[in-house]
Amino acid sequence: MRTRLGKKERKNKTKLIMPLFIVFIMVFSVIAFSFGGSNNTEQDYEYNGYEFELDQKNQIFTTNIYGQEFGFHTLPDQVTYLEVNGSLDYPSYAWNEDEINSQVTLYSKQVINYALISKGKIVEESIGLTYNSESVSCKDATPEKAILSFEESLDSTGIFNENNCIIIRASSDQDFIMLKDRFLYEILGIV
Repeated sequence: MRTRLGKKERKNKTKLIMPLFIVFIMVFSVIAFSFGGSNNTEQDYEYNGYEFELDQKNQIFTTNIYGQEFGFHTLPDQVTYLEVNGSLDYPSYAWNEDEINSQVTLYSKQVINYALISKGKIVEESIGLTYNSESVSCKDATPEKAILSFEESLDSTGIFNENNCIIIRASSDQDFIMLKDRFLYEILGIV
């Protein structure tokens, strides 16, 4: 009888080892993650010598350029595939007043204006105002003054320079945000 009880006890002990081992692994993993895991709330990323940090609160990537901090919703690698057709570099810029004016495009205009002005470019028009009390359109573009315009399109997404009129063309707000970042990366010399 003793041998029979000994075998049962050993069998029960063997059955307990596996669940206890799993519990030990789970508890140890939680403790290890809490103390030695990912305490870093910032994620660093480098592209062409520019250091990007993730701002967790605002969910944007920031970098310092020309002594000023710029924020981006996407990283350069995430938008370099987006088409940029033609030069974006002009001495001055104005915004087309006959374009879509969603919250996303108004925000994008502000951010682009800030970047252009920080580079010493002239932005002849403020958001919501017209230049010389007249509406500005792509027909007013010259080699000295590019006209910037947002345009909705289901056919093509990208940034297109058409006779000095820079058209940021997308089908959704998300695409406009990505193209805003693509424009900024290009104009700031990051890509």
